[in-house]
Amino acid sequence: MREQINSEIQGKAEENCPESIEAQKKYARQYRRSVNQWSYGRLIENINNQAAQAGIVIEETKQSVKGSPQDKAKEMALAAYFSRNKS
Repeated sequence: MREQINSEIQGKAEENCPESIEAQKKYARQYRRSVNQWSYGRLIENINNQAAQAGIVIEETKQSVKGSPQDKAKEMALAAYFSRNKS
């Protein structure tokens, strides 16, 4: 994914600044800053696609905003376990 994005950015930089490699680097740097936020929708979609190809079942649940990372992980695991046993 990273290679694909870097190739797209490089292509846009070459298209917008064909006269100078330095201008291309500057454009690419500015472009990366402007799109630095990862699209979580794309991340979820990619995870679902890869899981489907590998035959892995996906379970989704909400994560608590309170507590330590360990407590959050424990709560999520227990919620998934109990929801599986209800079905």
